[in-house]
Amino acid sequence: MKGAIGFALFIALSVAVHASVLLTMPEGGVQGQGGAGEDTLTLSAASEALENLVEQWDNPPDPAPQPRLFQP
Repeated sequence: MKGAIGFALFIALSVAVHASVLLTMPEGGVQGQGGAGEDTLTLSAASEALENLVEQWDNPPDPAPQPRLFQP
């Protein structure tokens, strides 16, 4: 019984904390940041040249040819 009451209190406290955070958040989307609040960041897809460069970096280099060993 004691565990059930503690669990119920924990859930109530958790809901209250989450609700207070959600209620104090500002409305709307992303606000401008930077010098005068004018700067924003826009994400776009990478160009084909950059994709090719990343593919080259991800592939391991070709191994060097093995030297020939001669018997003395």
